[in-house]
Amino acid sequence: MKTSRDNAPMAFNVMEEQAQIHKEVVENAKVRIVKKVHEEETTVDTSAKSESVKVERVPVEKYVEAAPAIRYEGNTMIVPVVQEVVVVQKRLLLVEEVHITKTTTSLPNEETMPLRREEVIVQRVTTE
Repeated sequence: MKTSRDNAPMAFNVMEEQAQIHKEVVENAKVRIVKKVHEEETTVDTSAKSESVKVERVPVEKYVEAAPAIRYEGNTMIVPVVQEVVVVQKRLLLVEEVHITKTTTSLPNEETMPLRREEVIVQRVTTE
């Protein structure tokens, strides 16, 4: 910074130029647009596809170890339907065996008792 002889600061102006731009719309020409629609009848051949589905329930009633996967037979899709069933099973468990052996023994025994005995005598009788 400059100072004067008496050491007082000196002041001076700093200037800047700026440009100002102004635009104006000037009409040079006009345009007219006309739209015309022409209609014409035309025959068009079309085809439409239609699909139908036949659903058939086929009872199987067979026990399986795991759920079967969906499978195809020709153009038929087969969707297995499974149901969990509680199975109560009654089985025989052999716990033990009882072995029974029969033996016969003779014991001596004496008794006195009356015994009856009949005797038949056959005699021939002659007639005279």
